[in-house]
Amino acid sequence: MTNSGSQTPISVIDSTFQEARERLYLEQFERTTSLALSTVQSIRVYCPVDGTQAAVAELLELLGDTEPAAEVDASMKQGATYKQLAYIGHLAKLDDKAPGARKDWYAEAGDIGLTKRHAGHIIARLNEISQGTAELEEYVRDAE
Repeated sequence: MTNSGSQTPISVIDSTFQEARERLYLEQFERTTSLALSTVQSIRVYCPVDGTQAAVAELLELLGDTEPAAEVDASMKQGATYKQLAYIGHLAKLDDKAPGARKDWYAEAGDIGLTKRHAGHIIARLNEISQGTAELEEYVRDAE
């Protein structure tokens, strides 16, 4: 349906707008991932190895194997939730690593603009690491 003979149909304009918006979300996700990984490098250069920022860097570093997204989903459009960030803090045992590490983690994740997808990726990686550690401990116990 067109408004007049020479105008572009509204459905074409809407489709073009949606495609452009999807591209922007993909680009923003990639920029946020790059910013997180650049932050890791900055922390490694400028912060003490055993400080709270080092614990934050360990978490952000888990984004290093994030796959580029083929298409946008809702998790890329929304920021990570407090619940996700708290769960990451729990899985990573941030309270045991350094005083204030959990607070710094929340602040850094917010400053970077981590999305729900980023947080989900970190949670998945922490679960993989935890599973691997549990299997190794079981193997060692069995070998004794």
